[in-house]
Amino acid sequence: MSQTEIGARQVVSGVLGAILVLGVLGLVYYAVTPVPATPAATAFYVVNESGTAANYQTDLSVGEETTVVVGIENDEHRETTYEFAAVADGTRLDNRSVTLDDGETWERPLTLSFRDPGARTVELRLYRDRPLDGDPYRELQLAFEVEE
Repeated sequence: MSQTEIGARQVVSGVLGAILVLGVLGLVYYAVTPVPATPAATAFYVVNESGTAANYQTDLSVGEETTVVVGIENDEHRETTYEFAAVADGTRLDNRSVTLDDGETWERPLTLSFRDPGARTVELRLYRDRPLDGDPYRELQLAFEVEE
């Protein structure tokens, strides 16, 4: 065997050895890195003061107050900052910045009342990792009938 053939075999052996080592390292990394069991998501919800998603008060008198509980549950597999806004008739009623760890839940009461009679809609907007502009990440609407 010539020196050239021996050198070529050593190069091929070295390359194959490096590929084998990288393959084993890749398998080890894959085995020890946790893979999320569920896709990343955020739950954004409204419940009444009893904690159920039904039967919040929809018929109100002018000036009468009603309270709903707004909730955010972070299942994004990372710490996430949310911007929450409640808007009715183009007027911002409430806005808050909320930072949640993965798996953490935030719930806060939101008290609403209206000065004018008629059909009213309150938009609850949730933005993720950005300010209160553009399209919200999640959006809910609450409908009310306000009488004098």
